[in-house]
Amino acid sequence: MNRRQLIRAANAIAVGTFLPASARAHIRPGHLSPYTLTPVVDIDPGFGAADATRSVPRIGVVSVGGIGGVCLPGLGAGARCLPWLDRSIAIDSYGIELHFMEADRKILVGDGKTQFDPFANCDATRSTVTEIATAVAGLDIVLLVAGVGGTTGSTLAPFVAQVLRDQGILSFGVPVLPHPSESAYRQERAQAGVGKLRAMVNGQIPIANRGTRISPHAVSGLSTSSQQIPRTVEDVCRAIMNPFRMRGPVNVDFLDLQRTLSNQSGDCGVGFAAVTRENGAVAAAHQAINHPLLGQHRLSQASAVLVSISAPLRHFNLRDSQRAWKFIRQQLSVDVWSTFGTAPDDNPRDEITVSILANGIQKA
Repeated sequence: MNRRQLIRAANAIAVGTFLPASARAHIRPGHLSPYTLTPVVDIDPGFGAADATRSVPRIGVVSVGGIGGVCLPGLGAGARCLPWLDRSIAIDSYGIELHFMEADRKILVGDGKTQFDPFANCDATRSTVTEIATAVAGLDIVLLVAGVGGTTGSTLAPFVAQVLRDQGILSFGVPVLPHPSESAYRQERAQAGVGKLRAMVNGQIPIANRGTRISPHAVSGLSTSSQQIPRTVEDVCRAIMNPFRMRGPVNVDFLDLQRTLSNQSGDCGVGFAAVTRENGAVAAAHQAINHPLLGQHRLSQASAVLVSISAPLRHFNLRDSQRAWKFIRQQLSVDVWSTFGTAPDDNPRDEITVSILANGIQKA
């Protein structure tokens, strides 16, 4: 065995040891990131990579820019609202903003005082790629949230998405658009950022920031907005993760999610709903279809749909779940690819939940 063969064998052992199966499937021999001079591999299994091959995918939320101060509180490991999230990661180029964010891990890019251009400083870029790759080590799915009206989110989010892609991590872009009342310049910057991000992620779920009007009482308006965005991000998390948390008569798995996202053009839409009455699966399905991030019209445009329905064991009724699935299926086009899973769960709130992930939705 010559030196080159020895190095290749060592790299293969390292990839097989540290990366989850979903990442190993995307690593190609000799593949280089466009931002680095060395292959991007997991060099630090510091977040419990020993159990990264478990059947339930590990999911994380990564925020880019100041939006993290709004969407990250309550998310991440040990949070009450989404206790199954593995971790939250905040990335920003401003040190003061980053200091006050609530996240399991924080990454400061650049000097912490000015905007960071990932294409201008090669040494700083290589260091940043390594730090981001280490922070997301062991994750299978990442929700990448960024406010795309400003400079940081529009510039850094596609860069972070490229790192996730090189790591073999399935990524959902969640760009938060500017409020309609904001300047035309910010609207144009946002559309440019959305386009760059869409090219890098596996699926994209834009969030329109229309939940609050500009109020003469600014504090009240900001409070409403700060509640709307994190709740929407929580619904996105639930719609994506719920199918993998249940085992029952009809299962869906990580491969179903990959199939839903493969070879599709357009954006994703998600719907999530929970009801507390017995035999309420159809009612929950109706609410999920009419979720602000989906809607019946957009669902009918989808080319691939993944649906999961769960209920407390004492309320679980397979026939009711099948009626709900039939109701959703009636809203889809004839040639759409779709899959459905249902199972009982240990929901402490005694809720029947319906999650819908639709892909291939064309912009109106």
